[in-house]
Amino acid sequence: MTSKTRKVMGQKEADIIRHPLEDLMVSVQASHPGLEKLAAVAVMAVKARQCLIVVSPPGCGKSSVTNWIATQREDAFIKDSLTRASLKAYESEWNGFTGVMLFDDVGKIDTAWSRVQTLTTMAEIVHGHFVSKDSHQLHIEIDNFHGSCILNIQPNVLGDVVSHPTWHSNLADKSMRYYHLQRATSPNRAVLDYPIDWGIPLDDVEEAEPEGKAWDDLLRVGMEQWTRPRAHEHLHDSLRGMAALAGRTKPTAEDMELLLMLLQPLTVEMEVMESHGFGETVKLNVGLLYLLTEFASYPKLTYGDIAADMRMRERKVVDILESMVEWFHKTGRAPVELRPSPELLRVLKKAGIA
Repeated sequence: MTSKTRKVMGQKEADIIRHPLEDLMVSVQASHPGLEKLAAVAVMAVKARQCLIVVSPPGCGKSSVTNWIATQREDAFIKDSLTRASLKAYESEWNGFTGVMLFDDVGKIDTAWSRVQTLTTMAEIVHGHFVSKDSHQLHIEIDNFHGSCILNIQPNVLGDVVSHPTWHSNLADKSMRYYHLQRATSPNRAVLDYPIDWGIPLDDVEEAEPEGKAWDDLLRVGMEQWTRPRAHEHLHDSLRGMAALAGRTKPTAEDMELLLMLLQPLTVEMEVMESHGFGETVKLNVGLLYLLTEFASYPKLTYGDIAADMRMRERKVVDILESMVEWFHKTGRAPVELRPSPELLRVLKKAGIA
């Protein structure tokens, strides 16, 4: 591993070893701007043995990152769909599994039921490390599953998933949803080829001490997606993954600060999920997710820009945005320029985008 140094605010010229994920982000930003945080989070999630659901509109680079991860792991498997019943074919192969499962586009799965089943099955097996199913038709026993999973999903598909009863019972607390809301405005068709140093074994790393401002800030972010016990669990796993990638046997304050920066986009979920009661069906504001993506991607935005990205007539975009006027205001003429409202800027700033 190449050692580089960075100057930390508030300190003198003391040298601090830069985390490998920081080097990764610098390189990815140079070749594929906008993908640097997603690439770093994907590597961290794989190392930490987590179930990562990447939520993003088409054309934002999800596939580029997934395909890159596949080239960096000999034990990576790319799948289209997976239900509990179909696990029978992998029963012997997945006992003691430590690889990574990659689902490039959950939206390609043919039915809404199969999409929900795929997400739920992977979240359960990654989080619980086993699957046990015994019925008169099928017997499945998979144990010691210590692999990871990345599932790419578009906002409209996530909208179907969160309205399903399994969202509260299985998915919400057992997976990490990363909202990648930046389009490839200057797309690079070349593949990502940055080599990943996977560091030391995760099992060699202790948990962090849950104290201090950095931990409190991380916990606030985590609790925008998970219950308090699950937030502790996911954050400890993430920090152990961060430390392992850096070759350390215990997470440091610097790991916490870097993880906090990487996980800021998780906070988008609290802004786009709408529920009208405890444990009741959740509704996803899909339109707001798309609008956040547009404002996060362009320094100047017009109706025509949105129409091109959505493959719609400009007149239709104007009609749709008439019901979302609290999120933007208009300036100028020919063309009209759209500016984010203070509330939209607040959401982007909290997510570390604006």
